Amino acid sequence: MKQYSSMAASQPCRFAVLTSVETRHRFVANALRRALPVVAVGYERTGYAPADTAADGGLTDDERQVVRAHYEDRARQEERHFGHDAAFIEHGSPAGPIAAPRSSAGPAAVIGSASAAGSAAVIGSAVPAGSAAAGVSAAETDSIAETGSFRADCAEASGDLRGSRGASACCAVRQIAPGELNSAETLRFLQDARADALLVYGTNLLKPPLLDAFAGRIINLHLGLSPYYRGTATNFYPLLNDEPEYVGATVHLIDAGIDSGPILHHARPVITADDGPHTIGCKTILAGLEKLILAARELSEGRLAPVPQWSVPNPRLYLRRDFHPRQVVHLHEMLADGLVPRYVARAAEVARRVRLVE
Repeated sequence: MKQYSSMAASQPCRFAVLTSVETRHRFVANALRRALPVVAVGYERTGYAPADTAADGGLTDDERQVVRAHYEDRARQEERHFGHDAAFIEHGSPAGPIAAPRSSAGPAAVIGSASAAGSAAVIGSAVPAGSAAAGVSAAETDSIAETGSFRADCAEASGDLRGSRGASACCAVRQIAPGELNSAETLRFLQDARADALLVYGTNLLKPPLLDAFAGRIINLHLGLSPYYRGTATNFYPLLNDEPEYVGATVHLIDAGIDSGPILHHARPVITADDGPHTIGCKTILAGLEKLILAARELSEGRLAPVPQWSVPNPRLYLRRDFHPRQVVHLHEMLADGLVPRYVARAAEVARRVRLVE
């Protein structure tokens, strides 16, 4: 069995975050920097936009409207849950952990319910959705695009976080264009920032040279319950397949497969009868984020306990080519027919089908 390395307890990890650029991704990057020593953030533009499929696929006008409304609601729900803390991190700003933004309102109103208690405390205080932090200006995006490798003067001034988890340091930021995630330039960016381990959420597949350089020290937040659902849109397809019990998140070590590495933790949202697909999705992100932070601390402290993925009778692997916008139309027909309330009524019964790594 492959061995996965862990950092010594006396040497806390310096983390780099690799994520994408949507509201949910920026929120997760900020939350990780509030909780952990994050010295680099790479924002990848993945080149994948399923919302654009509404114009294709031979849909009727009514079907196209359903697909457009579906993705408009996703944007609204993500703004509601995450928009209060979704600004891009600035290159050269302090590395984590950093204080949460101040707010007169508590986090509960924005964060809502997650699968485990304590999410609000981990993620930090919320800022009202109308605050300046909610928007991302074109100037902010341009400044990220212009950043390159970690500035030498910042690296020299930062000191070494190995001796103190809370030591002052700078955070390097880089925008990663489609096709450049696994490039030599991205690896150099991470190495110049002196990252010890990677935290990944929402990117394209990692491959060499990143897999080789950080072998056993790459933790992924996969929105789906592996080994049951792997690949893309793996909280969409459990709903479409009338299996909401398989909605959740998997925090796992990355290997060369697709969401197939040893599991560190699972997380599942608390689904209520009035939930829609996107409130369920946002709850899942919050629940998974908490477990991602936990796993990062376990790696840093030498306490990882990875569980190899097991065989299941009907494993599902969905790729981008499997998606058709008519699936969205069908899902909304199922929702109108009571998909979520029916699941809530039988949730305790069907939960026994799912093996989880807590």
